[in-house]
Amino acid sequence: MVVKKYNLEDKQNLEKELHLKIREYQEMEKHLQDLQLQVQNLNQNISDIDGIVESINEISNTKEGSEILVPISNGIFIKAKLEKNNQFLVNVGSDSIVEKDSDKTKELIIKQKDNVINYKEDMNNQIKIISNELIDLNQKISKLDKEIKSE
Repeated sequence: MVVKKYNLEDKQNLEKELHLKIREYQEMEKHLQDLQLQVQNLNQNISDIDGIVESINEISNTKEGSEILVPISNGIFIKAKLEKNNQFLVNVGSDSIVEKDSDKTKELIIKQKDNVINYKEDMNNQIKIISNELIDLNQKISKLDKEIKSE
């Protein structure tokens, strides 16, 4: 085994490089955690969208004229009479609302879900890439640390 001898300047450069790699590792780790949090939020969005589709199905199968509870906030409801069980008012942007039947409404919601799923897949791919980069960077940090300590 060959032991390298470093002069003071070389050792200081190695320590600087180690410090930079550690900072880079910490930044990448923070970015990874942010992406993981985004994936959790996207999973919640997907679950919420599934709940919306289920609600559309339930309303479509509810008899017209039935009294229903309509949520206006978390845990707060009003009683309402269901006039049309197959017509939904959908915000299509720019404060524009259009009437759509249940199938068209579900189609729109499912398209949104597909977009969220695709975005989530992109996030998961980024997580894999960053995880692999972190493994490589950790190996470089360990190597630099050993070189410094071998002095």
